[in-house]
Amino acid sequence: MSESGKQGDVLGLAKPVGWKGPLLAARIVRIAQFVFTVIALGLTAKAKDYYTGESTADYGVAVSVMSLVYLIVIFFTSWFLGLYFMAGPVLICETLFLIFWLTAFVALAAEFGTGSCSALYWGKSACQAAQASIAMAAVCMVLYGLSLVLLVLYTVLPVVRTQGSDRLWGRALVMNASFDRGTGLLIYSAPARVADPEIGIAADRQITASSGEAPVEEEKVMESADPLEPEPALVGPGTATQ
Repeated sequence: MSESGKQGDVLGLAKPVGWKGPLLAARIVRIAQFVFTVIALGLTAKAKDYYTGESTADYGVAVSVMSLVYLIVIFFTSWFLGLYFMAGPVLICETLFLIFWLTAFVALAAEFGTGSCSALYWGKSACQAAQASIAMAAVCMVLYGLSLVLLVLYTVLPVVRTQGSDRLWGRALVMNASFDRGTGLLIYSAPARVADPEIGIAADRQITASSGEAPVEEEKVMESADPLEPEPALVGPGTATQ
């Protein structure tokens, strides 16, 4: 398919109205990702402070911080620069963070999943935080899996089907489309621009001037004025008119 044939051919997904359908799912997933990532960061940071030099807790903190930075960047860039978003980089990032949280879950479970914290007197709260971070890592892993599924279903597949895989690395603006504000997971057709009638009038005038034709002006119908009738002359008594 030629470039001109591809242009403006996107998409099978129109923007949902209100909070429903895939739009609702995408926003719930993004909000949940942010909340549970903050919780995971707090738990792994507490475990890191107690288990000094423990690389597993350090890795959990690093993944949490990177995830928060990623979510913040996605929120602001998709909100203000949705027309310039590209599906390919988002797909790579979502896949990487799914792998990061999977490895964090496995590492935290292997390090802190065995044993009981009830027998401890010192460091009991840190032990409980480390074990709770296992559950938070699992939740974040599932949430990033869901966001990846949403991205594939409602962005990657529609773009590949209608535009080709090369368009995954093209801006949404080129496809006459835009990404969902705040999530960056859904792509849909950009609203059609309404032509300004003043612009059309100016264009017509410009075409007329360039063609050398005189502009046609509306004929103004002048209403004929009523003829003035002379006032009757006043004739005094005893005078004769000539």
